[in-house]
Amino acid sequence: MKLIVSFLLLTVSVSIYALNLSSEIHKIPDRKKTIYFNRGIFHNGNKTQETALKAVRHSFYEKQGYERLVFDFESDKIPKIYGGLVDGKNQLHLDLFKVKLPSNISSFGNSVIVDGINFFPIQGESLTLEINFKSKVKIELFTLEGPSRLVVDVIKI
Repeated sequence: MKLIVSFLLLTVSVSIYALNLSSEIHKIPDRKKTIYFNRGIFHNGNKTQETALKAVRHSFYEKQGYERLVFDFESDKIPKIYGGLVDGKNQLHLDLFKVKLPSNISSFGNSVIVDGINFFPIQGESLTLEINFKSKVKIELFTLEGPSRLVVDVIKI
């Protein structure tokens, strides 16, 4: 009987540990912390701010070895953000809630690490971004306010 109970407890505890995704879910901070992730789900909480994406900028810092993507918004407060880094596909998916995509968004240009960005407006209410990378990467996300910006620092693995 003790053997059966021990086996059941071991099986249940291993299953619970396997389902624990808390180490893969990361809250997007409001400042740079220099902590990079190669996978996971990212969110910034329950913030709701209606806005529009104003521009997407990028720059490469060769000495530090990372590329910075900056998503500029029209509002002072950051909108609700939810996303995930798909390790096997070298993609970062971001859902920006209550964010509109204007027709005159500026061009992204050439990048050292980023292969391209696809924009998918959803019913004029939200915006989904698919950022494709040229190779495996680690990322760090953080936000800034006044004006609001989402910053994604990307390094090659």
